[in-house]
Amino acid sequence: LQENLIMGDLSIVRDWSSAEDICKGMIKVVETGFTEDVILASGVNTTLSEIVASAFASVGISNWNDYVTTDPALLRTNDERVVTYDVSLAKTNLDWSATKSTNVWISEMVESFRV
Repeated sequence: LQENLIMGDLSIVRDWSSAEDICKGMIKVVETGFTEDVILASGVNTTLSEIVASAFASVGISNWNDYVTTDPALLRTNDERVVTYDVSLAKTNLDWSATKSTNVWISEMVESFRV
């Protein structure tokens, strides 16, 4: 509904995971009685610009950069540029891994907002 989206650093890289996948992982932890610290994540790193592109694509907009501007005031200079997680413990001990691709859960999230 707004003309543009103002964001910070679009080049940051994170493991953006589906909340549904993470919740299923938490249930698996409880069901198995696993007591060690475990990282529940997709194991796939994605830039914020890819997330934004996916969100815009899910509503049929391919030229997303025409609608997005960056504001230096929103930059987090103390944040790590790339955050990577080791998900091997969850795979090995819980037989759990994320199942939804980033594009799928982003599209689902956008669609639920539009309804």
